[in-house]
Amino acid sequence: MARLQQCTLADVDELRAVSIETYTDTFGEFNSDENMRIYLEDAYNRSKLVAELETANSQFFFLKENNETMGYLKLNVGEAQSEYVGDNLLEVERIYVRTAFLRRGYGTKLIQAAEEIARSLG
Repeated sequence: MARLQQCTLADVDELRAVSIETYTDTFGEFNSDENMRIYLEDAYNRSKLVAELETANSQFFFLKENNETMGYLKLNVGEAQSEYVGDNLLEVERIYVRTAFLRRGYGTKLIQAAEEIARSLG
């Protein structure tokens, strides 16, 4: 059964690898190799991900089954929102499912988890 696991600093290397893999699989065919390299080095460099993991009101969650990571979710509230729209709103900044696990309902599970977290925060 798939379960959510909140990411910690200890997960930064796995988070980086899954981020690069899923972003490349999703957008790679629409960009040049050079543009992808530049973007990935900036968006998913280790120090930037560490800073994001340490940001208050921002959380990452892996979706795992049998110790395998199928994808992840990044949620922000309050001032951590990438486009601030209000204190009482939860932003889904990133939701990625690895290609090998597409069309199995894992994206839906991630959205449902975000909804549950939003309800729990009021």
